[in-house]
Amino acid sequence: MLKKTKPKQEYPDSGSGDQGTDSGQASDNRTAHYRRMVDRASDDDSLIAAGSVFKGEITGKEGIRIHGRLEGNPSSEGLVRIYEQGSVHGNIRAPYVVLEGELKGNIISAKQVELRSPARMNGRIETDLLAVAEGCILEGKVEMLKKDAQPIHFKERRQPFPAETGPTSAETGPDQDT
Repeated sequence: MLKKTKPKQEYPDSGSGDQGTDSGQASDNRTAHYRRMVDRASDDDSLIAAGSVFKGEITGKEGIRIHGRLEGNPSSEGLVRIYEQGSVHGNIRAPYVVLEGELKGNIISAKQVELRSPARMNGRIETDLLAVAEGCILEGKVEMLKKDAQPIHFKERRQPFPAETGPTSAETGPDQDT
């Protein structure tokens, strides 16, 4: 059964005030500002399914979603998300990382890292911004790359969608596309 999906919405990069290039095209999605970090996920993301084990390196421009086990180093220009049942034994190199599962390794040169309950991590984090939910276990070292930056602690209040596919029209209300 095929599911109807909405086209990916592009957001201008609010950092420069520029609404696109001279050719009128919208700025690159990977540099756009999003309300939530998980909104960076794409249909083009690499996926390691639950119950699967992958040994080796994964490198790409799009994100990586890990529901299974990865024994190696993921490297992405997008979002790397390790779900609650997922685990990585290696070093993550990506600008955006969401950890809900297990990581035995380091997160290197990230712009933003979010540890969601019940995340378990043993390693080092290098990041500009760090958010840690209550109930996470972090054994290791945190290096904030921005001067005077402090980690943000929070209590997770959002409930994940059943299939992590996003809300249904019943949950969001009437369709407002024009």
